[in-house]
Amino acid sequence: MATPSFDIRSCFQALGEALSRPLNANQGDAPLRSQIITGALRILEKYGLAEDVLRYGFASHVTIPLLFRAMGLAPNDLYPEQLMDRWRQILLKGSCHDATRTLSDRYMMLTKWMASANLKDIIELKSPSDDEWDKLRLTPSEDAAVSEQYQWLCDRYLIPDPNAWLTTSLHREYRYIVDNEIGDFPERAVTRIPIRQSELIEIIARRAVYSSDESILKDHLYTQVYESALAYLKKDNYEQASTLFDFFLRQYPGNLAALNAKGFCLIPVDPGKAGKMIRQAIDSGLKPRNLGEYNICFCQLLQGKVSQTLQNAEKYWCEFRGHDTETTPAVLWSMGSNGKPVLISTESVDSSLTRLCANAADSIGDNERQEMWWKRGEKIDGTLSTL
Repeated sequence: MATPSFDIRSCFQALGEALSRPLNANQGDAPLRSQIITGALRILEKYGLAEDVLRYGFASHVTIPLLFRAMGLAPNDLYPEQLMDRWRQILLKGSCHDATRTLSDRYMMLTKWMASANLKDIIELKSPSDDEWDKLRLTPSEDAAVSEQYQWLCDRYLIPDPNAWLTTSLHREYRYIVDNEIGDFPERAVTRIPIRQSELIEIIARRAVYSSDESILKDHLYTQVYESALAYLKKDNYEQASTLFDFFLRQYPGNLAALNAKGFCLIPVDPGKAGKMIRQAIDSGLKPRNLGEYNICFCQLLQGKVSQTLQNAEKYWCEFRGHDTETTPAVLWSMGSNGKPVLISTESVDSSLTRLCANAADSIGDNERQEMWWKRGEKIDGTLSTL
């Protein structure tokens, strides 16, 4: 196929500029913005590039402005208030006191949304339903190699200074210069840019020596392990999922989140063993604590220890939860209709704990405790619904 007559760099720039345009239907901006985006994508198809350029390469162009405005970190100068109100309901629901943790979680969720949503919904920023959003937490993220190659194209066509590129983009550019490696792209999609091999080597070396951050590497590895384990759990491969966290713990011994997660994977098959791991993580200072406490309670329920479950939950609620409204989002185990554990997504671990305990109290006919836990849950859910 002949190379298109359009300049691919200009096409990437037009797409980036269109995504940053205000989305104001009253002024006619929305239709023009949509036309430019779809037009740019049609041109990129001639280079052998599909809509994944938008889904992965331009993900941050869409998600970060939306997220920062929804969370009040930037003034809303881009979107109609009606559109923002709906996104705030989704993105602020279950937000916790740790703003960094909330940002990280919501960014991950938005990138999952971009990877799976209808293209028209992405362009128009149409928010998903509550059910669609909740299901995203149970969906494994796309392989990093997929998104990284599109981010490489965006960096090389949009950012003249390679010092501002992602490290993965620097590595891919080096492999392109040295070995002409272009990944999954056709040759016409990757054109030479004015960067010297010596310059690239210097930037990569400088970043490796001065900018490597162990915590970033650890977080990245944990995310990969978590997503892979989640995929195993959805196929009922509990031991395989747990083994992944064994691998992580060998790299980072004593990591409490990984120890809790390892126990979490084993809950359906060995709640006794799982409970011991989770208790060790809690006693060593696991944060957030409520995630471990919920897991302990579920282990006890699976072992038929209903009274112990309620005692443990009450101790946590009165002695450790305090007056904070902790609304940690997470993936948890819940009891399915067939009596077997099923994975669920929640925006509030504490809210899920109240429902777990209310049902446990009901199972032994303890109406007083059941009502108390329902009231606690209603208080949390009422707070969430006002966000």
